[in-house]
Amino acid sequence: MNTNKKTKYLGQQLISFMFIFMLILFLVTFLITRQLAYKVMRSNAEESISNLTETNAQMIDKNLSNIMTIAQELRTVINDDLYTPKQLKRHIHHLLIDNPRLISVCLAYDKPSTKRTQTFYLENQQIRSIPAEDDDYLYKDWFQIPWLSLRPWWSDPWFDNLGSKERVCSYSLPLTIKGKHQGIIRLDTPMESLHRIVKPIRVKKTGFAFMIASNGMIVAHPRDSLAMNYSAFDFANRYGDQELRQICKNAVSGQSGFERFRFEKPGPDVWIAYRPLPSNHWSLLVEVPNSEVFADLHSLSIITTIAFVLAFLIFSGTIWYRTSALNQPLSELVDAIKLAGEGELQSGPEIDSNTYEIQVIAENFEKMKSSLTSHINNLQQVTEEKNRIMAEVAFASIIQRNLIPKNDDASKLPANLKAFGILEPAGAIGGDLYDYFLKDDKHFLFAIADVAGKGVAAAMTMTMMTTLLRTVSSDKDKPEDILHILNTFLVENNPKSDFVTMGLGIIDLESGSCVFSNAGHTPIYQLKAAGGFSKFATTHSTALGFFDNIKITSDVLQLAPGDKILVFTDGVSEAVDRHDKLFGTDGLEKVLNKEAGSSPEETVQAVLAAVGEFADTQKSHDDTTILVVEFLKPLNC
Repeated sequence: MNTNKKTKYLGQQLISFMFIFMLILFLVTFLITRQLAYKVMRSNAEESISNLTETNAQMIDKNLSNIMTIAQELRTVINDDLYTPKQLKRHIHHLLIDNPRLISVCLAYDKPSTKRTQTFYLENQQIRSIPAEDDDYLYKDWFQIPWLSLRPWWSDPWFDNLGSKERVCSYSLPLTIKGKHQGIIRLDTPMESLHRIVKPIRVKKTGFAFMIASNGMIVAHPRDSLAMNYSAFDFANRYGDQELRQICKNAVSGQSGFERFRFEKPGPDVWIAYRPLPSNHWSLLVEVPNSEVFADLHSLSIITTIAFVLAFLIFSGTIWYRTSALNQPLSELVDAIKLAGEGELQSGPEIDSNTYEIQVIAENFEKMKSSLTSHINNLQQVTEEKNRIMAEVAFASIIQRNLIPKNDDASKLPANLKAFGILEPAGAIGGDLYDYFLKDDKHFLFAIADVAGKGVAAAMTMTMMTTLLRTVSSDKDKPEDILHILNTFLVENNPKSDFVTMGLGIIDLESGSCVFSNAGHTPIYQLKAAGGFSKFATTHSTALGFFDNIKITSDVLQLAPGDKILVFTDGVSEAVDRHDKLFGTDGLEKVLNKEAGSSPEETVQAVLAAVGEFADTQKSHDDTTILVVEFLKPLNC
């Protein structure tokens, strides 16, 4: 690795770090600034567009209000009976001439036979009237709704095929003469006049306005093909969008709003402002593309990004220049560190730098090399000592395993017995023990024990117990007598005061009688040849090594041909899973129920496998020992 490459690598690291820092700073600043700008621009856009919508809505409503005023005045003239029919016709003629947005007037009576129902309109500046040929008008909306509600009403657009031959919107109000409800006055204004107001409205560059009736029908739109042919709800159904449907509902219900709506791709993303027309409960809507509403925000984002890139390039050049000056002494220091990593601690270059930090690093590096040399020497001594201790522990483990019976040595067993045991210490050596041997020609002794400790001390205690057990059992016939001697020995010769739990039994090979004592140990099981088992959980004394002169008793169980005895240490029953649940005797007994008729070895392996499958190795740290003895038949049979 050459110097230039090292210098480039250091510069890249610093620039990368600076880039990440600046990128995070830029993103945070950019997002906060953009969010604030977005709120301000949205507020301004909402205010300006809403005001424009309101202004145009008032302009349209003013035209409608003028029609309403004329209708009120005409009703007053008729109610007061001021004119003769000719004079009333002349008055209506003047109204039509003076008000271009008024296209026709209809006087419709409840009983056509009583008074003549007529529609008045202009033709070549002359008034024309069309009498009602039948009473179908009584069932039209412009007549029925105000007649039944007794209130004025603006109709939705409809085509007047009798009078003006145009699409009109009608204002109807009840006609009352001398306090009696007589009929309806209807004034018609052409939809084309409203369309001419709405069509030129422009917001931003491409924003436009349109108007919908109280049922959602589009009554005025810059695209002529949409007016009176589609409803606003048709577009909501086409896109299947509930958001657009809600906007339409709000508009037709007379609410005001300014909301964003995103059409399905490749449709536009737009803002919609809507305002009601107080006169007839229609609504004026303005649609503006989102890109035009926030065009300034987009420009601000581009300018901010360009400023960030320029700032990054300036800072990068500055850091690159400075790292080049720092690289020379750092490269020499790196070479010295590489030599130290290869084990060369005695030599190294002289680091000369006018940078305080580099000089401090160089001085302390020399101190570190000296300390590291001393540490290596100490570590070598510690390693040698550790290897010696591990060798001794391994030797102790071999000795411990040699003290327990070999399962493959059948010569140590009488002809009418089978036995199989296993001991798995938690560490290199453990504190568990099992043993079995012929006490004499007619008696077979088996034992299992657990020292309440671990490590070398527990293994030494168990080694002493194994040796003493074989020594004292030769002239003692009862388990309790043997346990008394072991207890006395532990009380007098156990400096660590480790106590020992032990189960010890003696089988009469001729009768199958088994005398056993349990000194604080786990239960003993008798597995019946025909299936099932008996559990003996009673202890006959406390654990050995606590007190001198303890009282120890025993029990007798009778073995039939094919019966087995199973003993174990708490490494089986106290195994826990990852939920801290104990394997317990319940788990053991589930295994035993499945092992009827199995050999001692099969039984031991089945229990060991079940414990291994159940236990969490991170939580179970105890020695595991299992011994099974099978009584085949009485001796000499």
